[in-house]
Amino acid sequence: MQAGASKPIISAQDYLRLEREAPFKSEYVHGEIFAMAGGTVNHHTLVGNFYGLLWQQLAGRSCRAFTSDMKVRCDFWDSFVYPDISAACEPLTFFDEQRDAFSNPSLVVEVLSKGTEAYDRGEKFRLYRMIPSLVEYVLVSQRQPLVEVFRRIGESQWQLETFDAPESVFHLHSVDVEISLLQLIANVEFTTE
Repeated sequence: MQAGASKPIISAQDYLRLEREAPFKSEYVHGEIFAMAGGTVNHHTLVGNFYGLLWQQLAGRSCRAFTSDMKVRCDFWDSFVYPDISAACEPLTFFDEQRDAFSNPSLVVEVLSKGTEAYDRGEKFRLYRMIPSLVEYVLVSQRQPLVEVFRRIGESQWQLETFDAPESVFHLHSVDVEISLLQLIANVEFTTE
């Protein structure tokens, strides 16, 4: 590519066509496609534990939780991303008839890693904040027992609550669920790296 030349922009429809045929996952942000990296054993354990605790408490209710196989659509930024976990308590608003991307999550959870932490805290959180239905954004550390819950308290205001004591229990208002930090970090081996 020549100096000063811009990156090619791909349409959302072309991204979805390619993504649905691809052997790996990619996110689509502002007309660009970004391949997703694999996770560590701690990452998978934390995602599995969180999803399991969420799924148990949502059973029999109208709320639904999803793993990273479900795309979340941000209309404002014309983007599709794969949160580690997402949930909604109202009827899902799907992007198209494939029903593999929805645009009205009330909860999004990301497990932080070295390679994605800056993105999850910065650009990705900025993207999520533009989703009107989103009530809570949760960041989970895989380096230490730490959960950060960002809760919408106004149209453009967010309040942060942190939980780092193993006996902590945090309430997710968006789905009316309580999560025990001790249960969440079960089988996770934290390192000092």
